Amino acid sequence: MKLSKFLRENKKNLTDYSLSGLGSLVEDFFTEPESLLHKAEKKLVENDDLAGAHELLTKSIETQTVTLLNKLGIKASHVFSEQISLVNQLGILAPRILLKIECLHNSLEAHAEYEKKEKLENQLDIASLYIKITKRFMNNFFQDFEMSFHENNPNWNKINECSWLGSAKHGFKILFHEKGRPHIQVIGVVDYLEIMNYRINSSKRDFIPLLRAFVKLSLWDIHPDSVFDELCREVLEEA
Repeated sequence: MKLSKFLRENKKNLTDYSLSGLGSLVEDFFTEPESLLHKAEKKLVENDDLAGAHELLTKSIETQTVTLLNKLGIKASHVFSEQISLVNQLGILAPRILLKIECLHNSLEAHAEYEKKEKLENQLDIASLYIKITKRFMNNFFQDFEMSFHENNPNWNKINECSWLGSAKHGFKILFHEKGRPHIQVIGVVDYLEIMNYRINSSKRDFIPLLRAFVKLSLWDIHPDSVFDELCREVLEEA
């Protein structure tokens, strides 16, 4: 059974939520984008090397963006504007911030030197915000999300003990797998029987709505029920 069909038929039966699998998608404490950003700040402060600082700045946001998309299983385009468009779809940052990030790719305009330096200082602040927020998201990433319904007095003879959802009469679970080729696994249970279990990668239309749910759960204080409602709406619109 496909995800859209399962949600359309069973959403009303899923009333309780569970979050688990909080982990990190970041391997290093001090990442390469942070190192590049630090070097850019140093060039600007110590040497007034505007061109060098700007080059390091743009490289830091390029590296952060590609790393973020790759960690989430999205193949990054070589075109930066397309990369930022994908980040925007995920909802990690406000579109106006991402628009400013994209503008950092433009060369410094032909203004007076003090105007160039002031502009670059502002760009460094924006880039620092971008890297910190996206790193925080990757550092605190829920990898399991479950919606289910458990009977007070379940019929234990019907329960499939091998089901990932245990004793749930109705259940839905999404799991993000980061190892190898990152993908999302969707599992569905109806009347104790597992009727849906398959993987979704970035080539599928359902992938971005599912990832967006993980983003909301990992970044903001949004009730999981609301996240699930929005997920259902988006998946059914894509179907």
